[in-house]
Formats: sequence, C-alpha cells, structure tokens
Amino acid sequence: MSADTVYVNGAVWAGNDAAVQGGPTAVAVARGRVVALGDDREIRRWGGLGCAVVDLGGRRVVPGLIDGHIHAVRAGATWDHELHWTGLPDVHSALASIADAAARFRPGEWIRAVGGWHPTQFSEGRAPTREELDSVCADRPVYIQALYDHAVLNTEALRRTGIDQLVGDPPGGSIERDADGRPTGRISGLGAFSLCLAGLPPRVPTRSGPAWRRWSANCRPPASPAWSTPAVSR
Repeated sequence: MSADTVYVNGAVWAGNDAAVQGGPTAVAVARGRVVALGDDREIRRWGGLGCAVVDLGGRRVVPGLIDGHIHAVRAGATWDHELHWTGLPDVHSALASIADAAARFRPGEWIRAVGGWHPTQFSEGRAPTREELDSVCADRPVYIQALYDHAVLNTEALRRTGIDQLVGDPPGGSIERDADGRPTGRISGLGAFSLCLAGLPPRVPTRSGPAWRRWSANCRPPASPAWSTPAVSR
C-alpha cells in the first residue's frame, strides 16, 4: 500500500515514553488512516506516484483528541442566542460583546454567556462584576456563567429571577452578599444556577435546528475529530 500523504521533519508522539526523545519524526497516511511511523527516510519510502509530502518544520504531532463528554444538545440548541467568549483576552472585550448584543437583541431578551470561558483567560484574572454588566446593559437581563464554578448577574437579571428578594441561599446554591446583605450579583452552585436557567425563555424547536447546525460547523477543529454527548434514557 502506498501513502497518499507523508508528513516529515516533525516530532511525533506515538503514545509512549520513547517518543519524548529520539521518537518518530514522520507519519505516512493512506485513505485517511495512519499506516506507518518512523524516521523521515523510512517514511518517504511509503510515498508513491502523486503522494503529497508535508514538511512539519519540527512541529509536534499528536493523535486527534476525542471529547468524551460535551453538552452538544444544549449548546447547539442555544448557540445563536448566547455569547461566545472563547479566546477573548480581557474583561473589556467581554463587556464590549455584551454591549454589541444589547444593540442587536430584541428588547427584554436575555443576554447570556454560559460556558466556554473562564475568568483565568482574561488579563484581569477575574469575571466582570455586576456593576460592569450594568454599565453596558442595564435595561435587560445579563447572565454569565463560568463553567460550573460561578455566575454573575446584572441588576435586571437579579430582579427577573427574584434573587434580589430571596432570603438565605437556595438548596444546593450560594448567593454572595455585601455587608448590608444585598446580593452582589455573584452566585455559585447548581441550586443557584437553576434559579437563573429556569427563568430563561424555552427553546423553540424551529430555531434550535438551524442553531445546532451552526454550532456543529463551529465545533470541528482538526485536533478534535470526534465527540460524544451524555444522555439519559428510560
């Protein structure tokens, strides 16, 4: 069998310690599958007529990563109605995206960034505060959730969810309060997240289908050829 493509002059991780030093430098691929690993001279022999040769320039080669737990159904259904903060460098950029959404979304519509970001990606090392959210969007609810760590709401979102009137913490959740006992806008725990997510408008099937297809088109990086989503069945 001849290879369709050979990759040479790389640093190939073959899944063992030997690959750290003195490991394979080249890969032969035929019909979309790896058929051989070795040094450049050995792998070049796999090349037949029309075989493409790719010089990796010393770069690292690793297997494609299969994500075994991704919330594809939820993420896809709401893709068009959420902000995507992946790669944003600072709080200022995050706030600018909220201001942009406030100008585009329908009056009263929730603005939210649920997952796909974390405060550690920002140069400030923190999430936006309630006051900052209010400064760019005071007339509609804003809800930003950093994984399952914590979330921050603006003042209108606190009002919509009733958290501003809540006494104590909800079961399984925590509401941060200032010295006067007023919610700061920061919450944590599934019990608190649920109060907010329950207040969001229901998904519309006719809008979820196209949104899911656009999510799928955005979720195909070369390093992640496959994924699976958790499900519950009876």
